[in-house]
Amino acid sequence: YTANLAAFLTVERMESPIDSADDLAKQTKIEYGAVKDGATMTFFKKSKISTFEKMWAFMSSKPTALVKNNEEGIQRTLTADYALLMESTTIEYITQRNCNLTQIGGL
Repeated sequence: YTANLAAFLTVERMESPIDSADDLAKQTKIEYGAVKDGATMTFFKKSKISTFEKMWAFMSSKPTALVKNNEEGIQRTLTADYALLMESTTIEYITQRNCNLTQIGGL
């Protein structure tokens, strides 16, 4: 399942390259999250992998990190320094239809 998760960001908001979950976890400028109570959030919440535990700690400590649905997360990604974590097949579909978004690696 870990290979099927990815993050996406707007291209123009990338000041320093983020190519992996480790890169995202090590920084605090770009907030990141997932759909509240969705499969991706549950994955991070239950993970015993240190990077993902760190990411969950970040997400769960920020009330604004989790979004209601994919649409809210996509809009937030387009308008703020935010990365939405979601299943890679969904990201591939979305990035094919919006050239302002890009997928950042598999997690």
